[in-house]
Amino acid sequence: MKTILFSVALILGFLTPLSSQDIYLPVSSTSETAKAEYFEALQAIENADIPGFFDGMKAAVKTDPNFFMAYVNLAFSETAFGQYEKAAAFIKPALAIDPADFNECERIHRQALQAWEKDPKADPAEYMEALTAAYPNTPEAYDLAGRSAKWISNDTKSSVGHTLRLLELRPDFGGGYNTLGYNYLALGEMDKAKAAFEKYIELAPREGNAYDSMADYFMANKEYARSVEYYDKAAAMGMSNATERADQARAAMKGNVAVIDGLYQGFAKGDVPAVLAAMDANIVWNEAEGFPYADQNPYKGPEAVLNGVFGRIMAEWEYWNLTDIQLHDMSGNMVLATLRYQAKHKTTGNVIDSQTAHLWTLWDGKITAFQQFTDTKQAAEAYNNDQPPAPAVRKSIHLFDLPADVTEAEWSAVLKDMNSTIAKMGYPGAGYFLYKTEKADTKDYRYYFEGVWPSAEAYTKIHEDPAFKALDEKYGPLYKKIQALEIYRRVGLVE
Repeated sequence: MKTILFSVALILGFLTPLSSQDIYLPVSSTSETAKAEYFEALQAIENADIPGFFDGMKAAVKTDPNFFMAYVNLAFSETAFGQYEKAAAFIKPALAIDPADFNECERIHRQALQAWEKDPKADPAEYMEALTAAYPNTPEAYDLAGRSAKWISNDTKSSVGHTLRLLELRPDFGGGYNTLGYNYLALGEMDKAKAAFEKYIELAPREGNAYDSMADYFMANKEYARSVEYYDKAAAMGMSNATERADQARAAMKGNVAVIDGLYQGFAKGDVPAVLAAMDANIVWNEAEGFPYADQNPYKGPEAVLNGVFGRIMAEWEYWNLTDIQLHDMSGNMVLATLRYQAKHKTTGNVIDSQTAHLWTLWDGKITAFQQFTDTKQAAEAYNNDQPPAPAVRKSIHLFDLPADVTEAEWSAVLKDMNSTIAKMGYPGAGYFLYKTEKADTKDYRYYFEGVWPSAEAYTKIHEDPAFKALDEKYGPLYKKIQALEIYRRVGLVE
């Protein structure tokens, strides 16, 4: 439960060998019954029992109408809630108590109440600084100062400082880590917030509030599945309002699934703008390793996905359908989709029917990452035509000797790279092929490579493709060395 009410976590039952005088600020009440009720109220708020806290404090002032610090706790709590009229109802009787026998702690708090009597929204920071100066080794002073800074002064950084000092004095105090965790959440320091809540659970594994607080962290970090897990645990341990927040987290998880469901509906309708609109501007998209479009992994941004994946699918495949889609909530803001690809390649006519999974990561309703898992062998084979290719109608013939600084393996690798790109364009069997004379005594033009093209139209499309142009530019300097030593002919098929 949250720290907006003073979770005075230095509870008698939670103490180590330090005495209560070492832990708590002093009180001047002489009523043992009233002090028992007072400390019982503190223990109630430690266990996130807000009604028990108020009932206990009210019981203490009923037993001892001059119990000043009980009024202080009630006034501070209502002020933290912004309930200034309710706070005034406790400030008035507190200030009516004769301060003659007050200790230093009570005198400082009396000044704070006097300030609130004049201005209910007055900042108590100076009085909290005075309190910690007067009681530099008393943990409760820093507990009160830290929560006052957070909830009344709206000074989260000061609250962190006070709470860290509290934990120096009481390193085994789980409630202090709870306060610290919420402070770091407010500052957006999520790693520190998580570490603080983890420490709280370590120190208080039987307190439902510890798991409720960790659930709040996951909710703030939009890790809804983990949030549900911890809210459910807190509810099972008696945190009744955790059930409602678990339902809110479940609704948020369904929101992620709805985003992905809408995206697949966009795919089915061919509504590419709707699909791209679901993506974050900085989406990172990865195709499965070995898949034809993994050559440009990772794709960054919707435009890269559109051009590098969707555009090529539309250009190369007669149809590409996603079927049997099932969506699954995952932890870490992820949605897993299991499905099948059913597609037909335009050039080869080959079809695929492959089991597939998509792992989507979302943040604030937008897709930030995608990872594909599929049968890459089927996709690769779809590009290959088992039928003997028709004779090429155009060829380029190159007779040459290797320049002194170019190796046979080097030039062969270049041609293989170009052929791989050409195959992905939908022209398997086209490209460049390297040969070497088998006669050992041949001295000139020992090498021969040819460019093979199924049609003049295909030749033009291949050479105008941006992917081919990029390779042409990449290997151009190397080819110029060969070009200086070659005999070149372009030939066409004689019908």
